[in-house]
Amino acid sequence: MGSRLLLLLVLLAGCARTTLKETVVGATRGDEMAFWDAIAKQRAVSNHDALYALQVTFEAQPAKPAYPERVATARKRGWIGASQELPERETARAGWIAKVVCIETGIKGGATMRVFGPSER
Repeated sequence: MGSRLLLLLVLLAGCARTTLKETVVGATRGDEMAFWDAIAKQRAVSNHDALYALQVTFEAQPAKPAYPERVATARKRGWIGASQELPERETARAGWIAKVVCIETGIKGGATMRVFGPSER
């Protein structure tokens, strides 16, 4: 029984999202060129960094300066649901970023995406 419980705990811990110590946005302090240079060297991207990059790419106006404002803008644009949590320093999910790109570029996708709309899967 004890070994099964240990195995379960190890498996559950392996499924947790990684939390980064610092965001690239925070480290570059709004310098857009420094941000793009630094983000290209990262092995993982935080939700904050992903939101900043997506907003800089798809909005005509500069990205909102504070993370809560970025999240509010993302909710308004349909990038994240009203009750969906997006912790600032947690690593961003590739499926979520792909969903946003599909929404913003108007990619219609195949049969499944046409029926159910853009999703993270």
